[in-house]
Amino acid sequence: MKRIILIICFICLLFAGCKDKSTSGNTEKEWTFHTEPDKWEEPRIFQTPFDDHWADRISIKQIPMKESQSDKVLSSNKAYWFSVIEPNSISSAIRDAQINIYNERDYILCINLLQLNHYQITTNWVNEKIVYIRAWWGRVLGFDLLFDVEKEMFIYKENVNDGGIPYSQWQQVKVEK
Repeated sequence: MKRIILIICFICLLFAGCKDKSTSGNTEKEWTFHTEPDKWEEPRIFQTPFDDHWADRISIKQIPMKESQSDKVLSSNKAYWFSVIEPNSISSAIRDAQINIYNERDYILCINLLQLNHYQITTNWVNEKIVYIRAWWGRVLGFDLLFDVEKEMFIYKENVNDGGIPYSQWQQVKVEK
């Protein structure tokens, strides 16, 4: 019985309105599930506010134009392109990724994503000038970004969470009742 009460308390603390003090300032973030995991039919990915704790792992810089960029993905207007250099899956030392973006300037924009631990990156054009990026820090936590190549800045950031653990915990509570 004590175990059930502890599990329920733990789940309530984690998912029924966690308050997170941001490490980068005095702002307070609150999040809850849009739909709680006990109503899910299967595990799902869900988004939460971007945690500034991870911000130092994402950087943008300008690098000199290189002639040979591998696997260019053109925007629909064919004016811009991006290429992705994924973490090296052979070398355990290199865990960083790089997204190079050409936006008709005399330099390349380089988005560095540090410490991705060999997880795959998803990148797509949303429209002629917006790039969607999804990457994972590990098996449970990742992030979604939208990058405006003309403004040279992120216009959207959110954490992405794998809902497998919350789903199974909520299912266990339902069974134990």
